[in-house]
Amino acid sequence: MVVDPDRTPYDPLFIYPNRARHFLVTAGASGLSGFALVSALQSANPMAWLVFAIFGPMAGYLLLNFLPGAVYLEISRDALTICRLFRRRRHAWDDIQSIRTVNVGGLDVIVLDIEPPQRGGGSGWLRDLWRFYNYGVEDHLPDWCSFAGSTQELLFVLRQWQAGSPAHSSAARTRT
Repeated sequence: MVVDPDRTPYDPLFIYPNRARHFLVTAGASGLSGFALVSALQSANPMAWLVFAIFGPMAGYLLLNFLPGAVYLEISRDALTICRLFRRRRHAWDDIQSIRTVNVGGLDVIVLDIEPPQRGGGSGWLRDLWRFYNYGVEDHLPDWCSFAGSTQELLFVLRQWQAGSPAHSSAARTRT
């Protein structure tokens, strides 16, 4: 995390994934898929092909996340923008009913309750399926999103920005 001394409290705040942690996961998936491919080609083992079919695309997806601008979180005066592999979702602060955490498999994830819902088809069944799959919320921050290593600190900062007064802590003036 690098402190930007020229940043004012109302400048947009950008948060990027921890590259070291992301590199370890990518290296693991790439290594496993490479090992499975070599094993599959040498022995024609169907299990090796299955492992390669699962971890090969995963490694490719993870590698794409290293491209500049592919993934980030932008917190600005009027909106919160979540970018996942070049797909941006912008949520105006007025549309966010609440920001809270949900424990998913032992990991605290920040979720957004948005009104009006931004997903769904004409009948609403797709929106209902999405909400069921995502613990009844409209959107969530990616698991790499934390602020100074703390989900609770990021939650505090988001709530301050939503209230219209960006957090004035030293952590809120940093850029990761």
